[in-house]
Amino acid sequence: MDGVRELTPALGSAAACDALGMWRGQPGRRRDQQIRADFVGPRQRRAPARSVSEGAKDRCKCAKLSKSGGPTVE
Repeated sequence: MDGVRELTPALGSAAACDALGMWRGQPGRRRDQQIRADFVGPRQRRAPARSVSEGAKDRCKCAKLSKSGGPTVE
């Protein structure tokens, strides 16, 4: 990012990004993300749409333990 900022006055933003192998919108998007993170805080990760519920995870663990001869939960 520093390289793009240094080259932009001389070459323009599109040419600077092209010279460094970046797409044109990346510096602006990174700058906006940094401003948001400084002001609001980092973004929270969202759970995947098809995530497994905690109850299903527990049932799966119990089934694996009972098949392997380990302790079982009743």
